[in-house]
Amino acid sequence: MYIDSHTHLYSNQFDDDRADVVQAAKNAGVEQVFMPAIDSTHFKAMEAMELADQSWVKLMIGLHPCSVNADWKNELAFVESQLSNRNFAAIGEIGVDLHWDNTFLTQQIEVMKAQCDLALAYQLPV
Repeated sequence: MYIDSHTHLYSNQFDDDRADVVQAAKNAGVEQVFMPAIDSTHFKAMEAMELADQSWVKLMIGLHPCSVNADWKNELAFVESQLSNRNFAAIGEIGVDLHWDNTFLTQQIEVMKAQCDLALAYQLPV
């Protein structure tokens, strides 16, 4: 059994060939995929993939460190609201990522800590 523990197949980069990529993964024996969140702007696409194949797609909720910006408090509130409304497989994607930019390093750390607290509160893995 193969499980993809981290895929962003809901990303618009897959709009032209998503169905082919999904079918290729299934043909290769991938029996489940876990999708970490990026930010609230991608959430509808994530849910659409889950709705299309609930036994194959498992969603995570979180704020990707590269999406931590001046609006991070609203994004974190979105994560919290989703956790109170439905079940998720894990909290993700979280962390600190300075590859592209270190402008919001302090906020990335704060968001990561807050998401770890949410994981504890909801008894979810990160």
